[in-house]
Amino acid sequence: MDRAMQLFGGIVHDLRDPLFVVLGYTDILRGGSGQAPGGGENSRQIYDRMQQAVLRMQEIISETLFLARSRMQRLPFDPGPFDLREFCELMVADHEESQRVRFQCAAARFPITADALRLRQALDNLLSNALKYSAGPVVVSLSAGPQNYLIEVTDQGIGIPAAEQAGIYEPFFRASNTVGRPGHGLGLSIVKSCIEQHGGTVRFISEGGKGTTFFVELPKSPSPSAERPWGTLEQGRARRRAGIVAAPPAGASGMAEGAAGLPKNLSKLRGIIVDDDPLVRSVMRDLLETTNDILIVGEAGTVAQARLLVKQHGPDVVFLDVNLPDGTGFDLLPDLKPAALVVFVTSAEEYAVHAFDCEAADYLLKPVSPERLQKALARVRQRLAAKPLGAAASSKPSDTFLVKTLTEKRLVKVEEINRIIAYGEYSWVYWHNQKKGALLRKSLRQWESELPGDQFIRVHRRAIVNLAWMERIEKLHDGRMQIHLRDTPEPILVSLRLAPVLNRKLKAMRG
Repeated sequence: MDRAMQLFGGIVHDLRDPLFVVLGYTDILRGGSGQAPGGGENSRQIYDRMQQAVLRMQEIISETLFLARSRMQRLPFDPGPFDLREFCELMVADHEESQRVRFQCAAARFPITADALRLRQALDNLLSNALKYSAGPVVVSLSAGPQNYLIEVTDQGIGIPAAEQAGIYEPFFRASNTVGRPGHGLGLSIVKSCIEQHGGTVRFISEGGKGTTFFVELPKSPSPSAERPWGTLEQGRARRRAGIVAAPPAGASGMAEGAAGLPKNLSKLRGIIVDDDPLVRSVMRDLLETTNDILIVGEAGTVAQARLLVKQHGPDVVFLDVNLPDGTGFDLLPDLKPAALVVFVTSAEEYAVHAFDCEAADYLLKPVSPERLQKALARVRQRLAAKPLGAAASSKPSDTFLVKTLTEKRLVKVEEINRIIAYGEYSWVYWHNQKKGALLRKSLRQWESELPGDQFIRVHRRAIVNLAWMERIEKLHDGRMQIHLRDTPEPILVSLRLAPVLNRKLKAMRG
């Protein structure tokens, strides 16, 4: 109980300053002047500072909730195969603007089964800390032992005082020499939780003023706990319910970055808002009405109420919370018409990957800014304006695509791709005579919109295969199927939901 109260006190302490900013400026604006006393600041500057304070509170709350759910093993955990060397290369490349990060690794394969999103979050925290607390070079190295892989992140920064090192993984820990630098003291707690979820360990050596090295050891094979894709039975049920949702047209890309370029001849979209908090529904309605793009035809606070609205109005788009009093937002998905799109608006960030598995148009975390909402609406518009399913095969795709890593750039012919294995918004692409593949910042949904539909087919939520490379189909004892591809050592499992789609495609090819 004492430790819980200490953690609670840390949260309150970190929230107090941004809350003071919001309340202070609210009092100023309520006075009607729109200016800070003696400062001559206009309302726009005040609003910007209030927004920054709210975003800071959102960050603290999100990190705290993530840590709590991780400690209670209630986070989705979805391990999959990939090459750890390519994974680290991509992470380092994403920090290349600092021009201080170097990657060291032998030219070999480092196959691993892990949750790439959780692992990326942990390693990103270590790398960001190294850059934040040092001014010199930061080195990320990867090596292999008999049973484990070792990742080292080394900096030459301020180090961690020896007397304080015992508490480094405690939530809200801030070393005494970090005063004046931004942070909430939750990053290393999250690192430890994510790595231990993989059956790994994290340790460090540090000396004040001389830098720090973190050592992350990961098992080459997943531990029994890493085999569990979900932390709770309730989440597993939500996932199975979500699996029955029909996929959108193959031409839907979901890549919009703003409202520019949207078709101007489309009328307002009919939408409903589903959230159990009336204040949240009110704010969402106000934000959507200011866009002049959405006609809100109803609001609901429960799944049951939402079902009635869906039946009555047949909306084009649903702005949907995940956690509702009588179920989850995923419960509503089977009731929507096939063409309807869903934008999740929620505080539960852990369902994002599974929402996109259901082909959600977007996933917004509260609080939602008008700019971020505009991007979501742009994605909705482009999905609805996409070509129908049958048109995908007639459009001529690009003949080649560019593969870029830290060591090379090359063009690969699309027809040579034999399989694409994805995690999150990234994907591993394998092609003829290339065993290790390439890691690209591209989701399966984007690949589906660009690849020729008569040749490539999605057979699993994690996999697209090129039927031209198919050698045979094997039926397993449990009734499932797996595809064997030429020049590919491992078969590709076909999901039960997508098996009928594959059978229809093969029948059409034979006919």
